[in-house]
Amino acid sequence: MRSDVFRKKDIVASPAGVELLQRKFSEDRQRLINIIFRDIPEPPFIICIPLDYRKHIMPAARINYDRNEFHIQYGEYSVCVQPSRHTPMFQEVSRLYSEGCTRQQIWNSAFRHFRTGLSEYHPSSLLLLLLELAREGECHAGDDTD
Repeated sequence: MRSDVFRKKDIVASPAGVELLQRKFSEDRQRLINIIFRDIPEPPFIICIPLDYRKHIMPAARINYDRNEFHIQYGEYSVCVQPSRHTPMFQEVSRLYSEGCTRQQIWNSAFRHFRTGLSEYHPSSLLLLLLELAREGECHAGDDTD
């Protein structure tokens, strides 16, 4: 396998195996969302999501031993995710997208007056990750589709 494959795909590695996903395909995007928020792998595991495909980020990824709080290597950011706490945040970002808000509007916290609860996360690598994952309106954490 060519090494550039690891730069261009999202990687989920666990004792069960390695999954190489591409967010440009809605099925892969939904699979990644489900892995992060619902079908968290058995430890130890790593999750890598490249930002720009120019760098190998897998060597920087933390090995996770806890399904309740784990790190995702998102580009050069190590993002701490707590599914029980962050699933509602992801759902809120998805809702804002589905209502026609742009990434920039959400990022600029233009919707604070709607009490979205996102202001606590601006600016943060977690919000960047949630914005990327929620980019397609049809993908929602907790859906039963894979």
